[in-house]
Amino acid sequence: MRVLAPGALEGELHLVESANAQVPGVRCSDVQIQGEEAAEKMYFEDLVFAEKRECNERRQDRKLLIAQVASCDDGDDNETHGCFQKATAGGGEQDRGRKNHVGCSSQVPSSFLVGGANAVGTGAQRSQIWRDPVAIHLRFFLFDVPVASFSCSQLCVGYLSNYHPIPMVFSKASGTCVWDPEGNKYIDFLSAYSAVNQGHCHPKVMKALIEQAQKLTLSSRAFYNDKFPTFAEHVTQLFGYDMMLPMNTGAEGVETALKLARKWGYKKKKIPQDKSFGILEFEDLCLFSAHLFGSLDFSDCLCFTLGHLLGPLALLRSKALIVSCCGCFHGRTVGVISMSCDNDATRDFGPLVPGHLKVKFGNVDALEKIFKDHGEQICGFLFEPIQGEAGVIIPPDGYLRSVRDLCSRYNILMIADEIQTGIARTGRMLACDWEMIRPDVVILGKALGAGVIPVSVVLADKEIMLCIQPGEHGSTFGGNPLASAVAVAALDVIKEEELVKRAEQLGQVLRDQLGKVQLQFPQIIKEVRGKGLLNAIDLNHKALSPVSAYDICMKLKERGILAKPTHDTIIRLAPPLTISLEEISEASKAISDVLEIDLPKMQKQKQNAETPTPTQACDRCGKQLHDSTD
Repeated sequence: MRVLAPGALEGELHLVESANAQVPGVRCSDVQIQGEEAAEKMYFEDLVFAEKRECNERRQDRKLLIAQVASCDDGDDNETHGCFQKATAGGGEQDRGRKNHVGCSSQVPSSFLVGGANAVGTGAQRSQIWRDPVAIHLRFFLFDVPVASFSCSQLCVGYLSNYHPIPMVFSKASGTCVWDPEGNKYIDFLSAYSAVNQGHCHPKVMKALIEQAQKLTLSSRAFYNDKFPTFAEHVTQLFGYDMMLPMNTGAEGVETALKLARKWGYKKKKIPQDKSFGILEFEDLCLFSAHLFGSLDFSDCLCFTLGHLLGPLALLRSKALIVSCCGCFHGRTVGVISMSCDNDATRDFGPLVPGHLKVKFGNVDALEKIFKDHGEQICGFLFEPIQGEAGVIIPPDGYLRSVRDLCSRYNILMIADEIQTGIARTGRMLACDWEMIRPDVVILGKALGAGVIPVSVVLADKEIMLCIQPGEHGSTFGGNPLASAVAVAALDVIKEEELVKRAEQLGQVLRDQLGKVQLQFPQIIKEVRGKGLLNAIDLNHKALSPVSAYDICMKLKERGILAKPTHDTIIRLAPPLTISLEEISEASKAISDVLEIDLPKMQKQKQNAETPTPTQACDRCGKQLHDSTD
């Protein structure tokens, strides 16, 4: 078997022979991996191990460890685990001192690399190597070769790489900081997409988790449990609604709200249900004409003509309509992506769920027009008070108040997706509180579980919520006692530590400091925007090119700041609400340093690279939502 071993020079790999380098049950030729450039994908045939000359020594280590663990195996799992840790501690300390010497063949490397992937950047300020207990187990019990740790590029082994992550491995987290397995410390400026507003592993939340986990974790909704009523009372009183419906993920919460709105539309608003076949929709016309005429060219022409002539009549097929905004993000389930303008989210996942209308976010006149034209059929308007995934897009002042007035006038449910913006993130308990309006339905998630366990809820008053009867909707894990205990503790932390006030004050500090950075680089930074601690830096595409926001985030990582881009030119900054003034200053300086020092170097290195193609128009509405040109 061919095995690649690190060479003496940085990035150089040598071929050696090994008869023992086999991984049972892994078909490596089918495994897709990622390197330093997250978008660049490659395949590999063989796992890469260290020099064969170390194998005999490691075999002896394995025998010694087995003997040590066996001597402790008296039925006490904790003691056995302690012996295992003690037996392996020496090797870990030895490897730790070599974390920046990957590629030196005179030593046991601190990772075994994957054929040619350079996810571990030698000489980088921050090592992306991780040391996993699983790898240590593999080293002593499965392999005859040393395995000190995996590289980031191997994390794709065994699962679908459906994200574009920053190549950094979390090993430990506390408060606003995370650590990689090598002990390097980073400040978290993403907060798991605002899921850890309370900070990572908050002591009060962890205490509630552990205490409840030792008593009862699940009853299902087939029975009652003693924690869910406390949670239900807690959340309804805090947000001022009659009832709540518990779910798990944010997408589940949105789907629940959509079902609730349509049920309300038929039962309360008395939208007539059209049970006839109705008019074919555009996708149906495509299939019908292709089958009838057997010509793709002709069918395309026919579909185009019929789709535009009969498009408005297609709404007759689905009576209870939902209006949502262009640029929205509400999850990735089929019902939710049916409202999406993201081509990646919708393309080749059809047929999509019908009964949706789109409107431009922040445009009151457009919303009023669609309400006038289709108001009798519309049961709900679903929106984000601030569009997070679209790039922290803030609507004009007064927009939410106008939406409330229009929904009341046309008897349409105002449904606020506060999954990312809620739970104090924007400097208010709900982002809708900035304009002192009360939606008919509120969806909460993410920080409701404090980053510990998935928890989501749908809030509404009895007139709306009681439209759903027993047997019409449910969730095995919704309202489970473990999630209920965690959610109560999570909300208590928000209140007791005054994180709403803290988010408002520190958010302004962050924007002030970022504003100063913008003054330093006015040609690069177009805009700094946000509310509370949900903020974004919008970069000038022409001044940035051929570098992307992802590249900037990679350099921020090397300076100890973890952030994530949203689209090619926008960097979202959303730290835990427990962030300190010193950490905000450190992040601002890191951004300034990257733009001043690293950006020119990256542009020079990529000067012959092709400029990223601007985001194409939406397949459905034709709108170019995220224009990267100036």
